[in-house]
Amino acid sequence: MASWQAVLWLVPAGIEVTDPESAWAGIVVNQDVPRVLSYLLPQTDRHEDVTHFGDYESHDIALSMHASGVESIRVRVDMRRDDIMEFLHALWSVTQVLGAECASPDGGRMLPEPVIIAEHLGSTRAVLFLADPVKYFATITDQAV
Repeated sequence: MASWQAVLWLVPAGIEVTDPESAWAGIVVNQDVPRVLSYLLPQTDRHEDVTHFGDYESHDIALSMHASGVESIRVRVDMRRDDIMEFLHALWSVTQVLGAECASPDGGRMLPEPVIIAEHLGSTRAVLFLADPVKYFATITDQAV
């Protein structure tokens, strides 16, 4: 993950999730999830159980699927781009089709409304990196000590 990317997870709406990385395990999704995600970003490649959409260094989605169905949906938002709100509006549409909400990496849930997601993204380390790279790298050094 690039320092300028912020991470969100799509998780099933209305279901208690403790780990966003396995949020969809056992959930029946009545949609062709890869097709739905390809409306947001084009599919770029596939490695074993993970299908990627978008650009690794920009807006990106990783869909993890196993024989039993969807395991997880991770979204990375490129905080350098001017089209973030447009992307979040499109993401909101996808969540409506999939019956999903958004979660932060620590599992905190949020409605998939663009303004709410934008407020969350504004508090991520990606924004710190873009605003003050020296301070960003200092926090990494402080954590490593």
